[in-house]
Amino acid sequence: MRAGIRIQQGNEMSNVPAGATMSEDGHYWWDGTAWQPVHETAAPAGQAADPAHRQTLLDGATNEAGRRLEMIRDDVVGAVSSFNTFAHDDVEDLHGKPESDIGLGLFKALVDVVCVASGIEEAVMTYKLAAAAMKGFIDTFSEEINKLSAQSAAGRLDEAKSELRRIIRDLSDGAADAAKAAQERAEPLLGSSAGHALDAHPAFLHLEASQDTYAAIADAMAVPDPRVSMLSHSIYSHLLDRYAHEKTRVMGRERFYDMDNDTDRLLHLLEVIEPTTPVHDYLTYIQADVPYWERRVQLFHDTFGTDINAVSAFQVIQQAAMSGD
Repeated sequence: MRAGIRIQQGNEMSNVPAGATMSEDGHYWWDGTAWQPVHETAAPAGQAADPAHRQTLLDGATNEAGRRLEMIRDDVVGAVSSFNTFAHDDVEDLHGKPESDIGLGLFKALVDVVCVASGIEEAVMTYKLAAAAMKGFIDTFSEEINKLSAQSAAGRLDEAKSELRRIIRDLSDGAADAAKAAQERAEPLLGSSAGHALDAHPAFLHLEASQDTYAAIADAMAVPDPRVSMLSHSIYSHLLDRYAHEKTRVMGRERFYDMDNDTDRLLHLLEVIEPTTPVHDYLTYIQADVPYWERRVQLFHDTFGTDINAVSAFQVIQQAAMSGD
């Protein structure tokens, strides 16, 4: 809160002492330690004490929050659809077999980014009952996407490209249904959430009925304005990051197993992977036989140290084979 230069002249209808420093908007006064809200003790007819004024604020805030929910739904659907269009073309050159969980991380990524962008966990702690509608939206959306993830995991295709495309298409189609169900779950709760927001922040009752006031109450209901939070951008970016992870995993595995022989694979681990990445992590990432390859890497170093060359790598592979490993 930034202090204004206004000085309260005294008002028997207000809780503000004469001479107190007021905020620039006139809604708070400085008590010497902290800012305190201005409370009217006997509001004139037609203002905050009038039940009709409260109802006007409730209706306006409910409508504003409803519009925001609709925009959130549209942003979710639009962002996932755009991602689907991009990824469908981008996987064209992908080859090889899919891992058992390929693409499923995209479902979790979508739930995570929507939860984080909405700030729902903090909002529930801060706004409590006033956040009930938005919590209903997030809970329903998460439940629907998690069910979709389980359903999508049940049908697997044999080609990585086709499987990843199927998963992303399921995500796009399912996100639209989940967002619609979430909106329908939240909308009936908006009126009570607005009422709780007014109860928790009685200073709203002393403000004029305007779009700015409705927006402020909607904020106190924990329904974010997606135009401010840039929800669509956050969803698209987060899905792209996760998609890149999925694609790299497939391509890394494909590249490793497309090498001509185990000598080339061992050289790849020694020359390319080991200097920059823990071999164990890389092998786990591409779902290779971790113990098999870790034994050969260790055998190479035990025998030849750091003098890496194709002849030595071939000898290690032969030695391992002769020992029955």
